[in-house]
Amino acid sequence: MSTVLYVGMDVHSTSYSLATFALGDREAHFELKIEPDYEQVLQYLGTVRRQLADTLGEVEFVCGYEAGCLGDTLYHQLTAKGIKCVIVASTTILEPRSKRRVKTDRRDAALIARSLAFGMYRAVHVLTDEDKSVKDFIRMRDDHQKKLKQVKQELLAFCLRHGHRFTETRRYWTNTHMAWLNSLKLGGLLQETLAEYLVTYESLKDRVERLDRRIAELSQGVRYQERVGRLGCFLGIKAHIALALLAEIGDFARFDRAGHFASFLGWLC
Repeated sequence: MSTVLYVGMDVHSTSYSLATFALGDREAHFELKIEPDYEQVLQYLGTVRRQLADTLGEVEFVCGYEAGCLGDTLYHQLTAKGIKCVIVASTTILEPRSKRRVKTDRRDAALIARSLAFGMYRAVHVLTDEDKSVKDFIRMRDDHQKKLKQVKQELLAFCLRHGHRFTETRRYWTNTHMAWLNSLKLGGLLQETLAEYLVTYESLKDRVERLDRRIAELSQGVRYQERVGRLGCFLGIKAHIALALLAEIGDFARFDRAGHFASFLGWLC
């Protein structure tokens, strides 16, 4: 029977701090800081296995790290090599005995290792590659929407600064409003500035509309169509929002209670 060793990893873009803990131990061992490379993690595990071979025999590793900006890349790299790995929700990790202790990468790694050993954590759900792709596509579209909103504000402020206020209707960005913008005669460099604003606006508007059509197509794919239709029964939820929810959540069945889902939404926001 193999011995289970728990490896906590405090991961950053510039370094990984590792520590190993086993049930029955008082402290973590084999503490080490390495380059942010999963192959060095594998070398570390190999070293630990060799050094403990005489005393423990066969060992099995359970690795874990906090959810953060590095996403799930390290998770996939290790699981592809047959190493069990979990991504831990940071708010569920075992609290240190003294909260006044100085926080360091080494201590964080040891704390994660202890949390893994005692089951004092909640694992983050890892999305499928398809869900992640859709999620990033929607985020990209939303980034363009923010840019479009910004250029609208800049264009209105530009007109106002030079004494031009649209008063024909109460709504902006209609055909009437756009005709008014295109009819403005400012002259000189101001006319060129207005033209550049309008070109940027039209370009972003066309791009967002094209991306929205693509999102609508994705929402009718085999994986999402039925669930998008169900979410569409709720007032205000269209294809874009429904698909964003599904790509972010993955599987609603992983929430055993409504309270867990509400907590997840609070973390998401």
